[in-house]
Amino acid sequence: MPEHEPKTCPRCGGGFECRQGSIHRCQCVDVLLSDALREMIALRYDDCLCRDCLLELTGATALSSGYEVKRGEGGSTWKVPSSQ
Repeated sequence: MPEHEPKTCPRCGGGFECRQGSIHRCQCVDVLLSDALREMIALRYDDCLCRDCLLELTGATALSSGYEVKRGEGGSTWKVPSSQ
């Protein structure tokens, strides 16, 4: 596989560049996924998802579990308890 490969996200249809050959520079490297979410993605989709879809899915999982996703500068994300 080439170091950088143009792909189409199977979830939203958007284009992105997969950098599996240099994973430390890939758009998905800092998106934290639970094991259950990774398994769901692997069962439902045959290829990588774009960063936006991964963040959406991570946010939906966090919200349903009593956490919310906070986004910082540079696109970093983390989960914090939801305010009630």
